[in-house]
Amino acid sequence: MKKFVCLVTALFLLISVIPGSAAGADMVNPKVVYTQDFESVDTPQGAGFAHSSTAGQYRSAIVTPSTDCLYIQDFNYNITSASDAGFTVTDAKPVATHSYNGKLVIDKTETGQGTTDNLNLKSYIDGIDSYTVKFDLSADFSGSSMVIYHGAGFEFVRQSTDTTVYDIKYYKDATDKFVTTGKTVDLGSTKVFYINVTTVDGVKYAELKIGNETIINNVAGRDGYSFLNLSFNTNGGLKGTITVDNIKVTQNNVSGTDKSMKIYKYEPGSFSYLFNTSAYTKNKNYEIEFNLIPKLTAGSIAFFDGSMYQLEMSGSNYQIKYRNAADSTMNETTVKDIAMGTPIKIKLFVNREKATTNFYANDVLICSDVPQRTDGSPSSWYNLDNLGITLNNGMHGSVYIDDVKITCDDVNTITLSEDSTASTIKASAYVTDGVLIIASYSDGGKVLKDVDYKAVTNSAAEVELTKDDNLTYKAFIFDNFSNLKPLCDVTAYGDKDL
Repeated sequence: MKKFVCLVTALFLLISVIPGSAAGADMVNPKVVYTQDFESVDTPQGAGFAHSSTAGQYRSAIVTPSTDCLYIQDFNYNITSASDAGFTVTDAKPVATHSYNGKLVIDKTETGQGTTDNLNLKSYIDGIDSYTVKFDLSADFSGSSMVIYHGAGFEFVRQSTDTTVYDIKYYKDATDKFVTTGKTVDLGSTKVFYINVTTVDGVKYAELKIGNETIINNVAGRDGYSFLNLSFNTNGGLKGTITVDNIKVTQNNVSGTDKSMKIYKYEPGSFSYLFNTSAYTKNKNYEIEFNLIPKLTAGSIAFFDGSMYQLEMSGSNYQIKYRNAADSTMNETTVKDIAMGTPIKIKLFVNREKATTNFYANDVLICSDVPQRTDGSPSSWYNLDNLGITLNNGMHGSVYIDDVKITCDDVNTITLSEDSTASTIKASAYVTDGVLIIASYSDGGKVLKDVDYKAVTNSAAEVELTKDDNLTYKAFIFDNFSNLKPLCDVTAYGDKDL
């Protein structure tokens, strides 16, 4: 008895990727099996991203409009130094202690010279025309003044030693220097400061608000002071304490509510988020892509999908690197520079037969046939089913992930065959989500005679009809309950060759 078999769809061909081509072009029947735009989820976990870290206390990811919250620093989570918090300190003698554990506390115990605690915000706000810098501040100092600079300069001078009320001045120009705003503030208790920045004809101006009160607006930047920095300066004669907490930078006038996953870290240590693809790819070759918006102020981030790739700050660029050495030195090879401030489309193509990955950035092949690491730890980072995104030890800042998409050859498979007793025709299939159907027809396939079906989700199924050599048999998968797909067509059994 002759057995007829028709293997039609999703028998995935393990074909190596041709350098320079899009990975999807090498798939026989590419099908998008997963998408995630983060619009309908509230947490990374809700989108299938699992936190993986030895330091479980890290507050590390949210789902948020990608252009809304640009920077957060609350000085928590193992911050013990200025560099941990992203600050640089100028204090030559030194004349003050600068602590960053829980809050930024500047305790100036000596006079004679000034100090500066500066936060570089370039990676977060460069090119943004309208935003707000918000922070909490309290103070108890005398003898001289404190100046807060964010392009514009705002000076605070204590009225007398028996009060914590300070006169507020602003830097007008090189001739008049600091002039009074006519306003005061009591810094004996914590106040919420807002520096609202707008851009007019390419020139930035600052408005200072404390609480609900507008102190002064339309203050131009001082020569030599950048709107890319936020600094807290003590003048030489100052003696006392300044406390800063909860710095947040938010973009204003954001149009739309496009959400993405923001992973952020302003403290030392490293941690990862893992996304497991196995439920969608079924041990087939596949391609996973996503849009990446990096906003780093220091260090690097890494991607894992069997192999390791790294995006590292280098001057005004990010360097893309990959590690392909299975040894302790883990030599990195730089393969491409990408300018900062632009989204990057990341694409990884996994070839399971070769256990390799091809890496693309903005649809350009960066490196091909990078082997799966077998010596890496933890092993979950180098599992071909896991996409890992790691914020490395020295990294400061945040990254946004959006528009995740997984493509592989259609994993549905189907066979249509005559059984050994020659009495039935069977359709067998693996179905991801749908209905397996077998039907018989007469008149050359024009008239439906009989049908059998079975609804299946992620498993094998079998349906059958009585054999009739005068009938035509077809098998279908009604896939995802949306697309009727005729997969096999047998025109009369018997001695007729297929």
